[in-house]
Amino acid sequence: MKIVHSTDCYLPRLGGIELHVQDLAHRQRVLGHRVMVATRSALRIDAAGPGEADILRRRSVDIDQLARLDPDVVHVHLSVVSPFAPQTANRAAMLGVPKVVTVHSLWNDIARVALVMRSLTGAHR
Repeated sequence: MKIVHSTDCYLPRLGGIELHVQDLAHRQRVLGHRVMVATRSALRIDAAGPGEADILRRRSVDIDQLARLDPDVVHVHLSVVSPFAPQTANRAAMLGVPKVVTVHSLWNDIARVALVMRSLTGAHR
């Protein structure tokens, strides 16, 4: 299976989302899946290491780039402020690619936030 993880923040920045996505992608690769992490996190020159070829670092992933990746599923990782990930989810919806959305933070008024996220990610389609 081809999996694209979309996350606003990723290594070399260290935090919960970054480490969760890294671990999840690693475990999926071990199981034989082809995994790409799409992120807007910049790479420090001293941070390049193994697996960097499987990371797409862009300010956004346009619909043509996503189509070329040809994923079977897009896994979107959201936090309170995530402009990159919802854009990728919306573009996946336009292409008819299934998506999974994981929320990595607590949202107090989840009903209102859910309506906004539904609209932003194209889930209403």
